[in-house]
Amino acid sequence: MNFMYDQLGNGKSLHLFNVIDHYKREVLELEIEVVFSLPSEQLIHTLELL
Repeated sequence: MNFMYDQLGNGKSLHLFNVIDHYKREVLELEIEVVFSLPSEQLIHTLELL
């Protein structure tokens, strides 16, 4: 799992969450979650999909 953060030009924070299998070198989630807010419920839901 990897959490990444960035900031837009207007100062708004951007959060990215990826799940990658480094052994097989593939992304386990069908898409990378890119959101302005990442509440725990959304994170749990994404992990349950795996």
